[in-house]
Amino acid sequence: MEWLSWVLAIGLLAYMITYGLKIYKIISKYNQASKRGILLNVNGYVVGEKYVTSKKVFGENIQLSYPTYECHIDEDKKQLDSIVQYKDVKIGSEVGLLYDKETGELWNEVDIKLIKEKTVLRMIVLIALIIVMMVISILS
Repeated sequence: MEWLSWVLAIGLLAYMITYGLKIYKIISKYNQASKRGILLNVNGYVVGEKYVTSKKVFGENIQLSYPTYECHIDEDKKQLDSIVQYKDVKIGSEVGLLYDKETGELWNEVDIKLIKEKTVLRMIVLIALIIVMMVISILS
């Protein structure tokens, strides 16, 4: 049992590091562009959704998916896949996007705020799980 706790703790730690680095890269690019003051506010639309799943919550069926956004900038069509899963995405709905003039990257500011909150919560839960597994390992 002791070795299983250590294996699971190491696996969780590896997941936490890779997930953290992925999110850190996205957030740091956004923060750098935001600090440089070169972000343009552009209007975009939800043009699709990926990884659609249906769930029943409190007796109500909901669809969860990652929306795909699209906007037009200087005759170019740009697309952005969301990094956050949303409930009941409406295709055609308008969304505010931020465009980096230098790199050509797009961000949805709502996505960035949500991913920051979810990442902090996810890291706290993972750290708590690792601590519990270590305590179990030490006490057994």
